[in-house]
Amino acid sequence: MAGSSSSSTSSRRTLKLLVARDQSGSEHVVSAEAEKGAADYLFSLLSWSMPVNTLINVLSRNPMVGCVRNLYDSVETLPSSFICHRDARAARDALLRPTDSSSRPGGFVLAGVNYVVRDDLSITPPSNITAGLTMLNNRAFLREMVVPLGDVQGAQILNKSMVTRRVLTHVYLRGPRALTAP
Repeated sequence: MAGSSSSSTSSRRTLKLLVARDQSGSEHVVSAEAEKGAADYLFSLLSWSMPVNTLINVLSRNPMVGCVRNLYDSVETLPSSFICHRDARAARDALLRPTDSSSRPGGFVLAGVNYVVRDDLSITPPSNITAGLTMLNNRAFLREMVVPLGDVQGAQILNKSMVTRRVLTHVYLRGPRALTAP
């Protein structure tokens, strides 16, 4: 479970945000790059407590205000070739319908891949779009930020995912302890 990781593990877990600034000077997260540990951690937010999954299932028939459903859907739609277990269905079930015995050693996603995390918490394997965004980063209106992803940020992400679709923007750029670039 996410809460059981050591502080040294959480201090090394980061996201690389791609931040855009519009003409008015307002910034928002375009996307983030997440290595295995960060992607596994974000997916583990679904299993922090059973009520989150219950809430998603109850509300799935009705429109949701936030975007926590996107995280859930990302687990459902992630290609099996990116899941680090032979039985991809069982690994998905461990995250989406957790029980006391459903902890998956080794995490959920494959190592050696940097996953794309969108502001609305959709998580996908890398694509040609990712390469295009990286090339666009050379322009003045985009910048990269490396930010921590620990339990404090995890709780903030889970909280914001219930009320907004711009989760990473609110947690890292507009929150009470918003980070600024050096």
